[in-house]
Amino acid sequence: MATVSDVDPRAAGPRRHTVLELDATRLPPAVAPTVVLGAAVVTAGAYLGYAALVAVLALAGLVLVAGWPRLLDVPSPTGVRVVVAVGAALQAAAMWLTAGPARLAWMPLALAIGVVGVLLQQLGRSGGGGRVTAAVAASASALVVLASGLAMAPLADTPSGPRFVLVAMAGLAAGAVAELSGRHRRVRGAAVLVVLVVGALGSWLAAVALGGPVKALTAVGLGMLVASLSYSMRHVLGTLGGREAPWGQAALVSASILLPGVCVLALGRMAGV
Repeated sequence: MATVSDVDPRAAGPRRHTVLELDATRLPPAVAPTVVLGAAVVTAGAYLGYAALVAVLALAGLVLVAGWPRLLDVPSPTGVRVVVAVGAALQAAAMWLTAGPARLAWMPLALAIGVVGVLLQQLGRSGGGGRVTAAVAASASALVVLASGLAMAPLADTPSGPRFVLVAMAGLAAGAVAELSGRHRRVRGAAVLVVLVVGALGSWLAAVALGGPVKALTAVGLGMLVASLSYSMRHVLGTLGGREAPWGQAALVSASILLPGVCVLALGRMAGV
């Protein structure tokens, strides 16, 4: 006998899209402008100084903590939020309490303690290995994304660091806007190419407007890198059903801003910033 879902496919519930099928038309409209706003806030934090930038990135981490379980639809969301919040607090404390040039000296230990805490929190859980694995993966990935974002904070300590952050965030924001090109039926999944080009252009224009110290070629590479990483995070997580929830969207935005942070630091150090 045919079931209702056999007659009407919509009765089977919302269809989960694969990564290759995703395009910007399936992301909530508020995501792109919120990414642009978040990039502007990070830039302002960099110009205000190290402590301000850490505070801004930690605030983005709080948003991530609140929305991550909803976005990933993990089992035991309260437990995941608690253990990730503790790990995030350790990371922020490691950044705030470390003085001098070695700002990241205690970050690996803070991240390791957070991941161990994730594992310990799951030891007493029942319900099957799949649920435990999902909770561990969700918690650990949130901690790694936050650590990547906080790694950018030491750039605020250097004279030219805030300008480097500005150039990076200009590329990230430009890429988020360019992602909307995927709403056109002729672009769709090929929007990644538009994101790369526009991200590079955005960072290059910012570097030219500043008149230094970021070289044009460095700015192009930086813009392509941060725009593509940010886009990839939204591209992958945008396949999840939790993207429609307000907190899920907030976590999606926060993660796409935080993820490129460690690459911004690495390129900055390579460029002598």
